[in-house]
Amino acid sequence: MPVDIFPTTAENVIAATDAVLTKVQGCDENYVAEFMDVPIINARNALGMAKELGLIELQADGNYYPLKPFSIYLVTARDNQKAAVLRLVLENYAPYQAFKFRLAVTGLAATAAEQVKAMYSLQNHRDEIRDTLISLGTFAQSLVTEGGGLFKPAEFDTQKAGFIEIASEVASDRALAETKIRMRLGIDIADWINYQEVFSPLTTAFQELRSGNPRTPIVFAGNAIESFLVQLSAHYVVNLAGATGINSKVEKFNSTQIRTKHKNMFKYLGHIRNATDHGIDTEIGTSWAVSKETAIEYVNVSLSTVKAVTSSILNLGYTV
Repeated sequence: MPVDIFPTTAENVIAATDAVLTKVQGCDENYVAEFMDVPIINARNALGMAKELGLIELQADGNYYPLKPFSIYLVTARDNQKAAVLRLVLENYAPYQAFKFRLAVTGLAATAAEQVKAMYSLQNHRDEIRDTLISLGTFAQSLVTEGGGLFKPAEFDTQKAGFIEIASEVASDRALAETKIRMRLGIDIADWINYQEVFSPLTTAFQELRSGNPRTPIVFAGNAIESFLVQLSAHYVVNLAGATGINSKVEKFNSTQIRTKHKNMFKYLGHIRNATDHGIDTEIGTSWAVSKETAIEYVNVSLSTVKAVTSSILNLGYTV
């Protein structure tokens, strides 16, 4: 299978993967560029490299989709764990394996890149190949600098157990987070909602509360809530044509399908999400800042809303 290496950085690969993960229904490079706040060419290269590493896929509809579980592991890992997750992915990428071996043999990154270029018939200049693989390798702590522009592979015997153990911890963190969300919702409710489009992004939102960026958990939870409304529309056979966003979608339901009190819970979530996502608000002439307290409450209210609405569907009672 042909391979390619794109001029990008490890940080941009992670950011592009994060962007794709926020859109389980798929997204294009324009969305990713806006999400990353970079020129379209930077987003395209980051997406290309993330695809090469098996973190995302490009489907026939022209949209990118996350490949799980490693896309989730990479994005939701704590900062000190991301290197280990990326290394686990990177060490299984054949061109990087070749680059790392040739680097050990020649001692020169430029020479190793030139050889990898020949081995895989790559079109990029060797410097682009070198810079991308060095960025990925050093971020993943698979390569170490010797100073003076020289690099070498990390000592494998002493590092291997460490990065695999950390990657295992990330997987355990995800499993624990899913267990907590399942307990919060209740087994019947967790089993009823769509796992891929509702449960999984709710879990990611919960994990992202520790990220330090209060907007991120709101993005994931907001996407889960909008997908939940789509699931409800299928359940009640409601036409959502022309409805974009949480607020417009929830208005498509009548009060016997979604009770008024529950609708108002959705509208709270819709308005907070709009304040987070929609840039400058003409009413105040600037964009809204988002507090960490709001992010925490947003995830909690999202979980409560899903639980309350699904409880009424499953005849478990009416709650708010």
